[in-house]
Amino acid sequence: MKTFRPKAPRTISIKSAMFFIITALLIQYLWLEGPVIAAKAKGYSQYAFPAMSSSWNLKEYRLVNYSVRLEVPENTELIVTPDQGQEMQFNIYFSNEPLAFRGYLQLWQIGDLESFLKDSKALSPFDFIYYELSGIGQNLKDGFKAEWTADFGESWISGREYWLRLENTTVVRLSFFTDTKDFPEGLSPVIQKMIDSLVVTEAP
Repeated sequence: MKTFRPKAPRTISIKSAMFFIITALLIQYLWLEGPVIAAKAKGYSQYAFPAMSSSWNLKEYRLVNYSVRLEVPENTELIVTPDQGQEMQFNIYFSNEPLAFRGYLQLWQIGDLESFLKDSKALSPFDFIYYELSGIGQNLKDGFKAEWTADFGESWISGREYWLRLENTTVVRLSFFTDTKDFPEGLSPVIQKMIDSLVVTEAP
């Protein structure tokens, strides 16, 4: 196993990329809202999350072309799905009922990341009441952070998404969602630790 190096840059199909983004978001909303609804039924709210767990588990996935390592807090469920395409290389859904969040980890091949994200927002079917895109640097993983809240009629979803460049066109997407109007700042230490633990390598 060796450290991942991307293939030569290539032009992406925005139409194809948007299809996978929108499909993934809709599937995530319909499929993964259950654990968070259950957590809300226990009395958790955006202002009263249970104490952050000090127990973490190391997860490693050996896929066809890649190996992914990530530390997650206890009680986090992870599911590798078959969702992929020309630009999206793999997709892992995760959810944590006690901490009332869910999201996914994806690997993409994207040329112009900033334009890609702006186009994604413009083509999204979500009704955003707040959206902010900012540049970041996370231990040499430069990229962008998107923070947003969307109105789903009878409910809210807030998201915090990290698009981190590995090299050239290779981008890791690590997204977190909660059923709250404001994203809970109490989740920030959990998010940071997950980002710092992330390692993606190319299969030999």
